[in-house]
Amino acid sequence: MSLVTSQFDPSGQYFASVIVSLDSHVLRVQSSTSSTATNNSTSQSFSTVFPLPKGFKVLNISWVPNTINGSLNHSFKKQKLASRSLENQLISIVLENSNLIYIYSPSVNEVLKTVKVTSKLSLFKYGLNKFWGLDLANQLFEFDEGFELINTVNLNDYLNESFDNVQFKAFKHLSKKQVILSSNSLYLLDDKNIQHLNSNHINEIEEIKLINDDKYALTYTKNDRFINCLDLEKNSLVKIYVTENSILKVDYFKNEEFKLDMLVALTDDGKIEVFNDPFSITNDKQSSAASKYSKRKNVKKSVSSNYKINVSRPSDQLAENLVFEDLKLDNKHLILTWLENSSIPFFHHLEWWNNAVDGSKLYRS
Repeated sequence: MSLVTSQFDPSGQYFASVIVSLDSHVLRVQSSTSSTATNNSTSQSFSTVFPLPKGFKVLNISWVPNTINGSLNHSFKKQKLASRSLENQLISIVLENSNLIYIYSPSVNEVLKTVKVTSKLSLFKYGLNKFWGLDLANQLFEFDEGFELINTVNLNDYLNESFDNVQFKAFKHLSKKQVILSSNSLYLLDDKNIQHLNSNHINEIEEIKLINDDKYALTYTKNDRFINCLDLEKNSLVKIYVTENSILKVDYFKNEEFKLDMLVALTDDGKIEVFNDPFSITNDKQSSAASKYSKRKNVKKSVSSNYKINVSRPSDQLAENLVFEDLKLDNKHLILTWLENSSIPFFHHLEWWNNAVDGSKLYRS
């Protein structure tokens, strides 16, 4: 068995993963605080498995709000601060080489709706109280909360000769009139034109993370060791975070109450690299790797991680190469997951800040 894709829900309470089993893709959803994961028999747990039809392969998944039959009465974004019930969440399943998206309910373990478009989709997500899809031909699809198609925008119409052979891979909405798009760089689309932003990578950007009230965008690519932080208002790179190995996933969280923030990266050796207080000036240190890579304008500061985390068994147990598969930051914990028996996710909740003797909060080191 092998992991195809995975994602925590926005609260970190639930984890969805797709594995290959007997040449078929299987979606598993479980609570990240389950008794299996924490060895705590008093923990409330949830776990369900949904085998996809043979021959159907998953490209990616995304947690979205349950807006079917008007069951969601307030915005998905506001819910992030609260404990979210599983009944109010669905998972969109984008299939490889398909124009179909399955809308799956983990609480009832069935597909509630199948969304169909005219082309092969690469991404489906939620934003601005609507659903959005992106296809391989640079078309952006807009759906209402009932998953009905209401608009299609051909992004190629905004491109000119200076944007030759651009294929968009990811997107994030800044507002009703502004969308951040990515290929191997970032682009800002409004209702009139498209602007190239200064966040270049060698490979296609895997994900766009908007942070600090959408002031900054974090971007990274697979098979690369650099996380770019772009100031969107100034269109300038303010930081480059450098890992020792190539990056698979990134997460960021800011604890507003205690004014602490953390950036974490999962690397291809299965370890986690941690950047405490990533915007601190005192954390800046010039990396030789970054200095060779960064011949870009406006790049002055590169940051190396504070420490690394790996998973291993006690010495008296059977030796096995354990690697982290995913990660999630919340207000107090860094949630880490790895696979047991190559298929069952296990979890560990690691506090990323501690209480000092004087009552202040300190980063865990």
